[in-house]
Formats: sequence, structure tokens, C-alpha cells
Amino acid sequence: MADAPIEKSRDPLKISREEQNQHLEDILELSGGFGRFQVFQLVISLILSILCSCNHLGAIFVSFSPRFRCGNSSPVAPLDQNLTLDETFSSNCSDRCLTHEFDESTMVRTFVTDFDLVCDRLYLLPTLTGVYMAGIVVFNGAGGILSDHFGRRKVILFLGALHILSAFVTILVSSSYVGIMVLRFFVGGSIHASWSAFFVLASELTVERRRGVSGGVLNFGWNLGTIFLATVAFLLRDWHLLQWVFAGMSLVMVSYYFLVLESPRWLLRQGKFIEAENVYFRIAKANGVNDPTVLELMQQKLDMVRTVSESILIEQDQGFLKDGSFRSFLKQAQERIAELLRNQELVKRFALMSIPWFAIGMASYGIHFSAKLVAFDIFSLTIIKEATVIVTIGVLVAFYAEMRRTITLFLLCGLSGGFCIAFLFLDESLSLTRGIWLIVCQALITSNFFLLNTYTAEVFSTDVRNSVFSLIESFGKFGSLLAPFVVDLGGETHRGLPPAVFGMFLVLAAAVFLFMPETKSQPLTQGVEDLKDEKNSIAVLCSSRLRK
Repeated sequence: MADAPIEKSRDPLKISREEQNQHLEDILELSGGFGRFQVFQLVISLILSILCSCNHLGAIFVSFSPRFRCGNSSPVAPLDQNLTLDETFSSNCSDRCLTHEFDESTMVRTFVTDFDLVCDRLYLLPTLTGVYMAGIVVFNGAGGILSDHFGRRKVILFLGALHILSAFVTILVSSSYVGIMVLRFFVGGSIHASWSAFFVLASELTVERRRGVSGGVLNFGWNLGTIFLATVAFLLRDWHLLQWVFAGMSLVMVSYYFLVLESPRWLLRQGKFIEAENVYFRIAKANGVNDPTVLELMQQKLDMVRTVSESILIEQDQGFLKDGSFRSFLKQAQERIAELLRNQELVKRFALMSIPWFAIGMASYGIHFSAKLVAFDIFSLTIIKEATVIVTIGVLVAFYAEMRRTITLFLLCGLSGGFCIAFLFLDESLSLTRGIWLIVCQALITSNFFLLNTYTAEVFSTDVRNSVFSLIESFGKFGSLLAPFVVDLGGETHRGLPPAVFGMFLVLAAAVFLFMPETKSQPLTQGVEDLKDEKNSIAVLCSSRLRK
């Protein structure tokens, strides 16, 4: 790390809130910038991303619907000759069928084959996905609020323990549809809310110039996880064995008790100044920073930040659970929510960011299920798509570091939307072209997620960052909940319609970034009182140039 400029000590009482945000960025730079500590944090977060991806996208394989034919028939109403001679897995339904036989060429055992989820029981299949997504929505909303109140680390550890328990209990109730449905609520909610809290934590521990890298690595984990998932699914072809693999992998989260530190930004915001200082100096030690002059400058800046943080806590009268009661917690939460809703800039940013999260959440999840719309092997197509996404994100990480955030998101959302809409006009006989086009669509859409995750963490303040991030991400999961219905129902009308629908929502999402503030080269803000209408959005800048 290059030697940081040495500042003369100043009266801490004269530091402004804006200067406080910059000082916190300086402290991270002085503690080693993007050093060994940050790299190690990204490695353990990468493991969490892989686990999250396997659970989230595992539905592609564990809920795979193979072709089927009638098995046993009713003795009262015997099957007609055409049905009894069906040897081609034509997937024809009949009221006379009591059970079905399934084509095992792709997957030998799935939820569909175990619980006969075809024909009049077909509605039970998307119900499993809906309950999984509902768990994410509920846990994300609650986990974000709890993370901002009790800390990132505690929430990550609690949700990790809940996920491990849920993953293994799922195996025990594997013969019960209702049991699996209930457990998937907890499996999906716990792992995803844990990932959201870790993403926010990683953003708060990473210097501004490397947040694009941090977000890229966390998203790389999803792509690597999907490749791993497709490979293991190809080898095992049994949802029960896959669940054993996922449960075994979840045990890695036990190590987080020893490896994950609390966010020093959150500690400062809560008035836990000594603990925050200890974390910053532990980071410096891990990064090999031992120059007494640098460490002294770190302490000076921490003293300045502490003074401002204390004054903010006094102004807002934010005692931490003053009487320790649950009633006190609820009262404080109610007062805090009312205060936040009065902040027009926070409400505006939340409302605008909900739109791209919904659109990208729907498109990203839906494009995975759209693989059934092209005549390709599902295992090969999944691996090729994810490898392409990894290359795309790798390019964008470097691009994102140089370009304005809002312009990059505007262009990428618009481009991915255009490609998806164009899929509608590709003739179904062009199997290779449609397969390649779908791969490009997914690479662009999934890359949007990497950029959106990073930008969202930057555009909100520390005191509400995890709450807002998780609540907004819930809009994305609501979009994901609708995606399978768009694919299944829209695909019945026209096999190019689902990607086109996703594309139209992406074009709408692109327009949002015309009105959002630019965050490149800006420090993370500590409190909602620091959120200002920066007047640096694309729309404002274009309007100013036109007036000139």
C-alpha cells in the first residue's frame, strides 16, 4: 500500500458529518486498503455464495419435471388401448391413471417423481417454489432489520445455525410433501438472509475503489455454485442425494463463529467505540500494517469520528434498548420507522430501487427456467451459461471501476432488455441460435445483479443499509416467485414470449438509473441524515447541459 498522506491533528469537535464519512474511508485505507484481511473475507463469503446458489437454483434439478406416461389404472375404469400402449412418455394426462411412470434419462428422482406432481397435482410443484421464495421475503425483511439493530455478525451466525438445522431435518422428512414444503421456507429464508447480511458486511469492510471487486466475487460464487450444482446433479441425478450434499456443505458455516468480525461502521453507529477501534486495528494487523505513524493517524481519525458519532446519538436520543425489554425494542422500532419515512430522499431512493430489483429478480431467475424453451441438454446448457456469466462479470469488474455506476447500470439493463425482447422474433427451428441467444441473455441479466448489489449497498447509509438492502431484495424475490409462472404459462402461448416479457421489465428498470445519484468515488454514508439529493444523476446532468 502506498504511504498515506499524514494530516495534522485537528480539533475533533470541528469535524462535520460529511468529513466523518470520508474519515471512515481513510481509516480503511490506512488499515491496509484491500489487503489480506479483505481477501480472506471474500474467500469465506465466496463459500456462502456457492451454498446459497446451490439451494436457490437447485429447483432446476430437484423440481425437474420429466416426461411421463400412465402407470397403474383404475380397475373400475380400465385404460383405453392408446394409453396402455404408451411407450414414449408422451406426458398425456387421464382421469383413469392412478400413478405415473417417469422418464429417468435426465433425473432419476425429483420432487415430481416422488410425489407424482403432474396432471391434477401439478399445482403442488410451483407451490414448493412459492413457499421457498416466501421464506426469502420474510427472512430478508426480518433479517435486515435485526442486522441493523443487533449487528451483522450475530444475524449471520444465527441464520447459519438455522440453515444447518433445516437442511438436515429436510432429509429426515423427505417422504412427506408437507414436511418438505415447510422446511423449504426455512432453508431458503435462512441461507439467503445470511448472504444478504454478509454482502452488506463485505461492502462495509471494503474500500470504495475495490467495492466493485468485492461485489463481483460474491456474485462469482453464485455462478461457480451453479456450475458445481449442475455437475453434481449430472453425477447423482437424485434430489435426496443432492440434499445430503447441500446439508454437508452447510456445516462450513460453523467456522464463521471464529472467522467473521462485526462491522466497525455498525459498531460506531451503535456507540460501541472501543469495539469498533479494536476491529479496525485487528484489520490493520491482519494486513501487515505496523508503522507507528500510520497507526497513530488511524487513532486520530477514529477520535474525530467518535466525537461526531456521540453527538449524533445524543441528538437522536438513541439508547440501545434502554430498559432491555422487548416492549422498548418495539417502541424504538416504531419511532425509528416513522422517522425514516419522513426522510424524503430515503423514501425516493427506496421506491426507485424497488423497480430494478423486481425486474432483474424476475428476469434472472426466469431465464434459468427458460432453458426448457430450447432443445439443449439441461446440464450442459446450465454450465455453459454460468461460464459465460463469469467471463462477463470479470470484464465488468474492471469496467465498473472506471465508469459511472448509474451509466453502467442504465446501459447494461437496456442492452439485456433488448436482447431478451429480440428472442421473441427468433424462429423456433433455429435451435442453435436460440440456445446461444439465451446464453447471452443470461450473461447480461446476471451481470446486472453484480452491479445492482454493489450499487444498492453504496446508495444507502450504515444505520439502515442492511434493512433497506434486504427489503428491496425482497422485491427481487417476489419477481422470482412470478418468473416460473411467466415461463410456464407464457411458454404455452409462444416459446419466445417469456424472455420478451423479462426484457420489457428490464427496459423499464434501465430508466430508473437516469434519476439515481452517482456513487463512484463517494464514501459510504453513516446515517440517513447524510443522504442528500446530490444533483449528480444522469437526468440532472443532461438537463444542465441542455440549458447551457
